[in-house]
Amino acid sequence: MSPKGYDSRPLLYQLSWKERILSWIGTIIVFAFFILYVFEFPRFGNIFQVKSLLLNSLMVLGTIGSLAGLFVSRSEKDLSERMKVFMFIFLTALFFAPLFGSLANRIFADHLQIKTYEIFEVELIGPSPKPNEIQQKPRNYFIYVFEDDILEKIRLDGLLKVPKKGEQIELEVKEGLFGWKFLAN
Repeated sequence: MSPKGYDSRPLLYQLSWKERILSWIGTIIVFAFFILYVFEFPRFGNIFQVKSLLLNSLMVLGTIGSLAGLFVSRSEKDLSERMKVFMFIFLTALFFAPLFGSLANRIFADHLQIKTYEIFEVELIGPSPKPNEIQQKPRNYFIYVFEDDILEKIRLDGLLKVPKKGEQIELEVKEGLFGWKFLAN
């Protein structure tokens, strides 16, 4: 026999219709953010000084997340519940910080520039071709170039011609909202 006032139904069925709809909307939004992350992740390879962008995004959104967590968790009376709410908001902000930093930098970008770089090093992505194989299909490469005296690793996709070390290459570069440059492909 269950205690008085205990409802043995699953938690979903204990919610009102309004709470159920809000739960589904929240689930769809989180799922959409994960899909955005999947599509944004390959673009991280085309950002100059990507580590700096990611660290700054983590610091800014971590601060915003901690302030929001402190504000929202005030409504809880129990200390353990306050910590749960705070940590949920803070860790969610940290998890999605690189996504929002990269998206905002890329979407609100300035004008397009065509810049010439000298290739410092070339690295093939994937298996190396056999010695007697003629290259028929496009390949993907990492190239290393200097941007503002910093060695940068950039991903170039779908190249038929193999780039050589020391060659000059023209790349379409945009400067983003926060000042980080990226390839405009």
